[in-house]
Amino acid sequence: MPKFPSRLTPAFIPLLASAALVTTFSRTASARDPWLWPFATNSPWNMPIGSGAIYASATDARTQSLINNPAGYNVGTMDISLSAASDPLREIIEQNPYTGVTTDLYLQISNSISPPPYPGDAHMLIADPNKYHINEFWQFHANSASPGNWLCSTYTQNPLDRTGIGGGGAKAYGGSAFAGTIRVWEVQAGVIPHALAVAIGRSQLGPTGGYIWPATADDNATYTGHCPMGTLAAIPPSVNLSGLGLTTGGLMLATAMQNYGVYVTDSAGADLIVVEDAAVGMSQVTQMGWDLSKVWQYLRPVTNNTPTTIGGGGTPRQPLASPFTETLDEMESLAIASQTSGVTARVSQDPIFSNQAALFFDATATGQAVTVVVPAVSAGSYDLRVGVKSWYNKGEFQLSITKAGSTSSPAIFTTVDTYNPTPSYNEADLGTYTAGSTSDKWFKFTVMGKNAASGGYGLALDYITLIPK
Repeated sequence: MPKFPSRLTPAFIPLLASAALVTTFSRTASARDPWLWPFATNSPWNMPIGSGAIYASATDARTQSLINNPAGYNVGTMDISLSAASDPLREIIEQNPYTGVTTDLYLQISNSISPPPYPGDAHMLIADPNKYHINEFWQFHANSASPGNWLCSTYTQNPLDRTGIGGGGAKAYGGSAFAGTIRVWEVQAGVIPHALAVAIGRSQLGPTGGYIWPATADDNATYTGHCPMGTLAAIPPSVNLSGLGLTTGGLMLATAMQNYGVYVTDSAGADLIVVEDAAVGMSQVTQMGWDLSKVWQYLRPVTNNTPTTIGGGGTPRQPLASPFTETLDEMESLAIASQTSGVTARVSQDPIFSNQAALFFDATATGQAVTVVVPAVSAGSYDLRVGVKSWYNKGEFQLSITKAGSTSSPAIFTTVDTYNPTPSYNEADLGTYTAGSTSDKWFKFTVMGKNAASGGYGLALDYITLIPK
């Protein structure tokens, strides 16, 4: 079954006459752009090293494995691309060598992308136009049998506003391959405000299967060293970086290593950091390569990095990354305030939903409704959008919103028809919603009928997003 992971309305599916099911939109300006600076404030990738960090000694076996690699040091690259709303819909066939499963999926992909050479790892990361997700491919290459389309060996989709860990990805550690990549804008600004992704040799990694948080996997290879996959290492605060004789780029790199650290996410021949492909050739990146062997020797594993003491805990060395101003509430996680008696509201799993799950309301007639509680909606005006799955048996709904517990007249929005002959994952733009006060809100989804071609009245509700105006 084809998958449409980027919430696309494919070109052959007409937009509906009621609320528009949009393929993309421009986010309201916020403190952080998830494409440029991804992942949540509390992501280990954005958490600075803390004052409580405990560093392994220079003679610790983990340190010795980390800093001793006879293969040398290098600057690796990651090919990344942000799709535009005008980009064509392209087919990607995933031929997974581990599961033996072949999956057909579709994404908007620029005609100008230039993926890395294949055979080889050929990592390719493509962000949706709406900047909600990063689509991660391993062994991405052209489909010679279908010009303009693509093949890959593995595919994973990671939300850009979550932690970036635990959801799979195109690297061995089990998290996003986008995380920890040094970006062009960071090099231009002279500051890298996050932890760095690094790869080290299999003679340094170990034990096999002994990965530690935030890693959830390794490459299932034979490791002979003592530095586990997932290790956080940093340059201790006692090291005076300005006294190391570093270049401008080298000092930028060392500062990030001291303030945020590095995470071991993959295996490689040489020890390496990762920069986006567009940064190759920038003078500061070249300087990072010159100084990498020097600063690497000062790295020490942080032995108390845990989910509750990220970066070692204590006072962070740097201010925390600002939160995203846009809110996204997963329907399957919201409390149900009420529902029509006898009608099932259930959570359904699907890897294409934003959190791989959605709330299904198995309505059988017009007038049936389910109400969820969206907590702590701040006063203000928002662009209101609802993620839905459209299919052959889905109905039409109308959303109304009121303050939780209130009997006042609700805000009522236009009807959305979620029928489509083939499955598609869309975002319904309901227009402006103004919250008069900060409080919990009741979001009521009422079935208004069904398309004449639809085989049912059910609803598949993925998420609610409120974009400040």
